Amino acid sequence: MVDWKSVFEEIASEIYRGVKPIFRTAKVGEIIGRGAGGDLTRHIDALAEGIAIKTLERNNVSCILISEETGTKTIGHNAKDYVILDPVDGTTNAFCGIPFFCTSIALASEPQLTSVKLGLIKDLNSGATFYAGAGKGAYEGEKPLISSNVTTVAEAMIGIEVSIPGNTKFLASVVPLLSATKKIRHLGSTALETCYVGAGLMDAFLDNRGIIRATDIAAAYLIVKEAGGVMVTPKGEELDMILKATERTAYIAAANKNLADDIIRLLKTG
Repeated sequence: MVDWKSVFEEIASEIYRGVKPIFRTAKVGEIIGRGAGGDLTRHIDALAEGIAIKTLERNNVSCILISEETGTKTIGHNAKDYVILDPVDGTTNAFCGIPFFCTSIALASEPQLTSVKLGLIKDLNSGATFYAGAGKGAYEGEKPLISSNVTTVAEAMIGIEVSIPGNTKFLASVVPLLSATKKIRHLGSTALETCYVGAGLMDAFLDNRGIIRATDIAAAYLIVKEAGGVMVTPKGEELDMILKATERTAYIAAANKNLADDIIRLLKTG
């Protein structure tokens, strides 16, 4: 039986060691092509994905890899498990020299978000590692994670992605939330910021644009849920999506259902 947690830790550690020497060099941002998810692939993305694939192959595991750059790739024989990978989430931060980006890896039994059973996120600057197993809780290292007990927007620190040039309708929809929230943050890595909700460092994070990919949130999804938080659609339904590099969605990650409901109430008034 494959010890997937150990394999994921090895992948993340290898990527951490691989990208550290090129951070804040011109090499990071060199454009290699365009990934399966639709975004430009830069040198740091290709380097990290290559490390991940080689590490999976070196461990002789069989899986169906779903990666932001390559798309879908079968590794080994009789593959049944799905590995969902964002080699570098926060690439823009990385090539701008901003030290906030991560590797995100998840394991699923079916090509659905709700079937994710292991998630691991590694901060590629601090080296902090967050992980969760289905029914086994969420952790940073050996420390259990618990989402915050903040239940209203007026008390909350909320991360929100608002980068969508020219879409004034979308911007108008989030103005009531922006006006009511105690503190607003956006740090530039969706996976890591969503993970921060599970860690209790932020009370909520949302991306209401409808363009976030499954590869961005698969690991953070389980970390948030196992820490006691919720992941829902902007309509309040349980979040689920097909695990494909091209699949996109909108979502709210919140410390608890009460806070999620308060966020949804404000979004609906926009």
